[in-house]
Amino acid sequence: GIFEKRGDMILLMNKYPVFHKTCPTVLIETSQHNGDLSEYAPQKLHEVISFGLEKWRQTEKDKRFRSVLFFRNYGSRAGGSLRHPHSQIIGLYDTDYRDGIRTENFWGPVIHEDDGCIVTISNFPICGMAEFNVTLKDTGSSDLFADAVQQVVRYVLAEFPIPCDSYNLFFYHMKHTYVKIFPRYI
Repeated sequence: GIFEKRGDMILLMNKYPVFHKTCPTVLIETSQHNGDLSEYAPQKLHEVISFGLEKWRQTEKDKRFRSVLFFRNYGSRAGGSLRHPHSQIIGLYDTDYRDGIRTENFWGPVIHEDDGCIVTISNFPICGMAEFNVTLKDTGSSDLFADAVQQVVRYVLAEFPIPCDSYNLFFYHMKHTYVKIFPRYI
């Protein structure tokens, strides 16, 4: 069930599918079992995000799928069943995850902007009390995008006003590539 290995990253079929009528894959991000995106060195972070975006976009081109999910759960409150650092890329045969999602869900006060991305706090959250959005600019690099994602995740885990030890990342491909970062609580 292994589709590709790149360094210590592995893309493989998910042994424990999350949804029915899907093609579920898991991206094992590192051989460091207790690692986390918040702790990756810049080179490792860039490799993981770049590989994930590449495989997600590649899967989106497969005509069998109506849409393709790309997400990451971290911590006991985020729905992750296993501790090892991983993301999931899931091809959906019959469902478009973008139904009901609007570009307004990614609007809000800008808290950071650089040549690669824009970071906002959502005025129109999809779920949860706080949602941070990182938008990859059309001419932006995935490295700057990854750096911004990591900074927001670090903030959520270490500095968020309400202590938090779990988060979700959900990637959206609409007019732009977005990622929503959700602090998770019980």
